[in-house]
Amino acid sequence: MTMQADSHDSTKRLMAYTAAAGLGAFGAAQSADAAIIHVDIPDEVIVEGAEFEINMDSAGYADVKIQNLDVGYSYTRLRLRGQYGTNDLTNTAKGSAYYVRSFEAGDIIGVANPNLAVTSGVGHVAKNDATNFANPTDPQYLGVLFKDAGGDQHWGWVRISFDEVANEATVYEYAYETDLFTETDIVAGAVPEPATLGLLAAGLGALGLRRRTA
Repeated sequence: MTMQADSHDSTKRLMAYTAAAGLGAFGAAQSADAAIIHVDIPDEVIVEGAEFEINMDSAGYADVKIQNLDVGYSYTRLRLRGQYGTNDLTNTAKGSAYYVRSFEAGDIIGVANPNLAVTSGVGHVAKNDATNFANPTDPQYLGVLFKDAGGDQHWGWVRISFDEVANEATVYEYAYETDLFTETDIVAGAVPEPATLGLLAAGLGALGLRRRTA
């Protein structure tokens, strides 16, 4: 596939999209507008040897797998892998497209970002450092392009950090653009405008998250 082209909370507010109602019922921890569905989960800590799967759109199968590999792996212990047709994306402004490299809050994830590419590896993350997921006080973003149950593709992000000292990964939240990927990019960190949430239906439902130890 060819693609062309200061606080976290403040950044999210500034980047929030304008809203419209009518997307139906969502899980209790989900919020949505006409453009974005956002899921703010309890912080999910992934210890060494464990993995965590995210079902972005509750379609019945995982879209992203996050693995904390054991110490025998030579580069980093963090592996981010797209599942069932999902592409894990990389920020080539930070290096080779072979590895998964993080996006910063405010970066465009989509065709308008000339530094975005599909990783050519199998989800390996280059050595973690403060600019590549390993900053627990300023978590960064995995970019994804996933298919929904109808086969349509959507741009999305997952906010992640990796603590090299504790050897733990943490997943905080994720979001995706409901329009087709050819129409609307997403901004890393963008969520629905808070003022619009009262217009939207909310209900109980599974978040489609599953953790499995290796």
